[in-house]
Amino acid sequence: MLQKRLLSVCSWCCGVVIVLVTSGSVLAGYGPEITETGYAFDCGNAGAAYSAEKAFDNDEINTYFASSQTGASVDGNACIGQDFGLSAPDVILVQMKQHGTSSTRVNHAIIQVSNDCSSYSDVLDIYPPGNAGWNDFTFLSVGNYRCWRILAHDATGTGVSWGVIEIKMYEYAENTAVPTATNTPVATLTPANTPTPEPQISYLSTLSSSGESYQLERKATWGEIGIVTALILLVSVVLLAFLYWVINARTNR
Repeated sequence: MLQKRLLSVCSWCCGVVIVLVTSGSVLAGYGPEITETGYAFDCGNAGAAYSAEKAFDNDEINTYFASSQTGASVDGNACIGQDFGLSAPDVILVQMKQHGTSSTRVNHAIIQVSNDCSSYSDVLDIYPPGNAGWNDFTFLSVGNYRCWRILAHDATGTGVSWGVIEIKMYEYAENTAVPTATNTPVATLTPANTPTPEPQISYLSTLSSSGESYQLERKATWGEIGIVTALILLVSVVLLAFLYWVINARTNR
């Protein structure tokens, strides 16, 4: 009876370990995908059905973001991003999928960061190819920042909004090699004084609005907690297996 219970416990622990290790959206060399943990914002949208949230809902079929700006006014004015509040991630990978219609896409944009969501600094000029698929943009770590956004730096077709189907962002993962940047990062961060909406969630009022840059303590991610938990359970499985072997050896004497 004891042997059967030990085998049952071992099987359960192995199942939990497998679930913890395989769950979550994590790419090799990167931390977890974090864009659902922040507050989506834009610099103007074409209506509630096309708001910034639509580009962070993991729906590539039915929803997308559309800017209120059209044509030439998209350049330097249309933006979309995430306000992560106190978590202030250290992002090193941005994935973007633009709209399928070529006239709604831009071929040049800028990834920017800010700690007050008002004064932004350039991180990387990106040049999405003319396709409707996913495009990856990796860059060297620039540190932890509260707000991350993509600012359009190109015009769309006349009278046409900038359309973005989905955006994903990934944090820097500790104890892994930093990937080589796919585009050359801007050497010196320079302010980009372009408009952005005021934050609309209550916890943001506790943060500094002075415009001064500051670093926030990095929090452990759920992916890291899951890995530690999985290791603990794995050790437990090994100990239980050893105990089972000892009991079985004594029983067979």
